[in-house]
Amino acid sequence: MPMLAVGHRRTGACPTFDRPVQQRDGYLLRVPLVGGTVTPVQANAIAEVASTMGNGVVELTNRGNLQLRGLRPETLGPAQERLRSLGLGDPRAALVTISPFAGPVEHALRARVVDALGSIAGDASLSPKFVVHIDDARAATSSRRAEVTLRSTGDTWRVEIPLVGWCDVAADDAVSTVVALAEACRSFGHEARVGDVLDACGPGWLHAVLPVELGPTSSAAAATRTMPRPGDLLALAGGPAVVVAARFGRVDSEQLGSLAALGLDLTVTPWRSFLVPCPSDVEAPRPPVDRLARIGLIVDPADPAADVVTCIGAAGCWQTEADTLVEAERVVALRASGAAVAGPIKAGGESDTSTGTIHVTGCDKRCATRGPVATTFIGRTDGSGFDEVASRARATFT
Repeated sequence: MPMLAVGHRRTGACPTFDRPVQQRDGYLLRVPLVGGTVTPVQANAIAEVASTMGNGVVELTNRGNLQLRGLRPETLGPAQERLRSLGLGDPRAALVTISPFAGPVEHALRARVVDALGSIAGDASLSPKFVVHIDDARAATSSRRAEVTLRSTGDTWRVEIPLVGWCDVAADDAVSTVVALAEACRSFGHEARVGDVLDACGPGWLHAVLPVELGPTSSAAAATRTMPRPGDLLALAGGPAVVVAARFGRVDSEQLGSLAALGLDLTVTPWRSFLVPCPSDVEAPRPPVDRLARIGLIVDPADPAADVVTCIGAAGCWQTEADTLVEAERVVALRASGAAVAGPIKAGGESDTSTGTIHVTGCDKRCATRGPVATTFIGRTDGSGFDEVASRARATFT
């Protein structure tokens, strides 16, 4: 059996519901959601837990989950028990994710995959970053980071393993391929992922252990898709919903409680926003944008904070000394004034960042987004400021 390559780079512990990670501001507890969906009762409970057992901050993740910050050792257990009592915290929700735009066919396949994986979902030897993603039919989340992605093509399912290959197969074969891939990574080494296997021995070993024949992955760049914008009205399987952005991808417990008070199932998207169902009458759906704006959420795509993305930075993370939240507010203020945003040190001359997504990151892990950005400001290791750097080419979410 091949082993992990010596010196393989790890980017840090990944928090889960069962394995919270201690950060600078306390424990970080990630709450996985199936398809990003959270009921009013669940949302209200998360808000209460954040307020009474954490520091009141709830973050939206780029995997369509929620995470609570600032929990204390004595509140971790009660917080987990409270959320588990409402059906939250199932590790399978994080292991097998699904597009918020998925329909009954995709959800039925997800149920089969979850059932087939069985106890693998709770196995500590499987990396918490090992993710199976089920896309929707129009491939709205095709660039979602995952070890393997499944998408319906009509009578078959497209199975794609990045950098390894793809094939169109029947549902049974798609499910067996997922199980074989998970077993392969689990047996390869502790918390190993597909990237670990490829680094150590290339794709040949995986091709040999998988039950289907994979064709080569396309070298062509994926078509760029536009991410949903605040205020957009989208058609979901359950009806229309409006896109509502959270400032810097986080809300406080009061805001989440106000959202829960709407009495609607909410969807957390991979773009760190909410999809809020719209009540409809005979003529047309009526987005509750005024009420959402009063809560403090972003419903206008022209809002200067709509395209500013940032991590928690030094306020909560050990990885950086840079205050990303202050820098992000500086960017928003400059955008509101109509000024171009320039970093303290610029490469290649003046840049116009009055439009496009700006990513403020505390370190080179760049956790806050995996989508395309116009400009990135990265915190210096000594906490003295930020440098403007060339933005990495990123696959879009959609």
